Amino acid sequence: VGCELRESLQLLTDIKVDVQCIDQEVIPDSTQDLPACTKLIPGPLIQRQVFLTNSATKEKLVYAVSWWPKAQMDTYMKEMAAPIWVNLQAQRVELYRQISRIYLGRCPELHEKFSDEREKPLWGRHYIFYQNGRPLTVIYEVFSNNLEQYLGPSLYPNADHPPL
Repeated sequence: VGCELRESLQLLTDIKVDVQCIDQEVIPDSTQDLPACTKLIPGPLIQRQVFLTNSATKEKLVYAVSWWPKAQMDTYMKEMAAPIWVNLQAQRVELYRQISRIYLGRCPELHEKFSDEREKPLWGRHYIFYQNGRPLTVIYEVFSNNLEQYLGPSLYPNADHPPL
């Protein structure tokens, strides 16, 4: 699968990146607002939300949410404060990652959380981790425009940008 996002950000930005778990809860099977691919994960589901932050400034760099089968969460996520990849790597879990979609859009709530007053569109993606040919988790990530100060400006296609 390669290195995880937190590690990649640290290498690209030369800053220490922390994981801040902001919520983790069992969600009802009837939740309609989930990405369609979460239906691949056997319920009930646990939804875990985190921010990846600059360790020194606490600036939020990435918002991520993942959905896990409740029956397997304790098996794979033994250290809740640690990144997903650190937990999986510690157990030598072999995975295949399928990127399902790339997004470019707006989300006022995340612009506010990222303290992004420019309100340029945000890039996002979601993907599925498979283990032994079965979907294990769905992960959705949205990247702060504040990453531009470390990585350079984003290029945006000329189009309307729908909500994320």
